Parts: sequence; C-alpha cells; structure tokens
Amino acid sequence: NDQNQLKVIVRTDHFDNFQGEYAGFKVYVINNTDEVLALEAQDSRLYLKRQVFYDGQWQDVEYLPGSWCGNSYHRVYIKPMAYWDFTAPCFKGPIKAKFRFELQVDDFTTIYSNEFEGRFNKKQLGKEQGHRPTSIMDPYNN
Repeated sequence: NDQNQLKVIVRTDHFDNFQGEYAGFKVYVINNTDEVLALEAQDSRLYLKRQVFYDGQWQDVEYLPGSWCGNSYHRVYIKPMAYWDFTAPCFKGPIKAKFRFELQVDDFTTIYSNEFEGRFNKKQLGKEQGHRPTSIMDPYNN
C-alpha cells in the first residue's frame, strides 16, 4: 500500500451542519491510489482527531474514547480513487490559533491534514468528553 497517497484535506469553505444544529465544515479522507487502503478503526470510527498549535506545540483538542471490548477494533477500507467526507463542528472561543487533523492509519503511519485557522477555548485542552456506558454494546469506560 502506498500510504503517502492517502490524504486528509480540510475545507473550511465547504459549510455544513454538524448534528443538524451546529455550524461545521468538511474534512475529506481521500485515497488517490489504485489500491484499496485499510485503516484502523474502533466501532467504525477512524482514529481522526483535531489538534491545535498552542504554547509552541501541537496538542489534542478532541478525544477518542477507548473501548474494553475487543470486538470494537477492526479495519475499514476505502476504495481506490474514492473519498469519505465528514462534518467537523466549528469551535468557538477567545483564542485564535492554527489547527489540523491527525489520522492514525495504523501502528506505523500517521498523516496530517492541511492547517487551518480557527478559535478555541483553553478548557478544551486535555479534557475528555463525558460518556457513560449504558450496556455491554456501549463499551466505553474511561
């Protein structure tokens, strides 16, 4: 697999609604190869998260929950010359900064999107979003 031809492109000028009520923009995961590419996933979620350049370093501002359920971990496949698009919510806050998305492809490969401008709140750094498991089919427990 030629992982160098897998791209993450952020288009803040491609507007969309996130969860039907929040302003958002598009993030594209593009396979520019002639091969099917396998991506690590957890419950069909890619390891794709937003980062901010703050205090001289890239820091996570989104949190990916872990699962104790072994069946949660698998691969998803993106066809040749195809793309997936996702809607990311626009952040609000007093601090203007540079952002990017990080995609962990597998244990050895991480790729980064183009950088883009935005705003955030310092409380977003290092804070896990809340989740309480409701059943064995909802296994996040951290």
